[in-house]
Amino acid sequence: MSTTRLDNATARALMRLQTAGGRLVTYRRTPGNEEIEVTAIPGVSTYQRADDLGLITDMEVHDELIAAADLVLNDETIEPGEGDQIDVTINAMTLTYEVMAPGTGEPAWRYMDPGRSALRIHTKLVGSGAA
Repeated sequence: MSTTRLDNATARALMRLQTAGGRLVTYRRTPGNEEIEVTAIPGVSTYQRADDLGLITDMEVHDELIAAADLVLNDETIEPGEGDQIDVTINAMTLTYEVMAPGTGEPAWRYMDPGRSALRIHTKLVGSGAA
């Protein structure tokens, strides 16, 4: 795949976002508990979901935005998998998020740009504890 000017601009914008709002997180592949530290940018996705009665519920999903090239385990670039976990440490508290689809037909993750340089990973808080 050839690199376009848009791909280059997207990569530069992602680097700026990582510098300005990124934080170091631990991405853990399950099963196997292989892990890597990557810079992630916190995000939110908003969805609407209708229940069996047709009532619409607004929901927000916690996202982590990660450069696709940074997600490397055992010298191999990987795609996120449902069940993988992301640990975020804030003020001596570690929050554990699990990669999962939001339940709206949307997959657990998607590329954010045509050049596939950035990932938007949907997660749910599944645990917390002292760092």
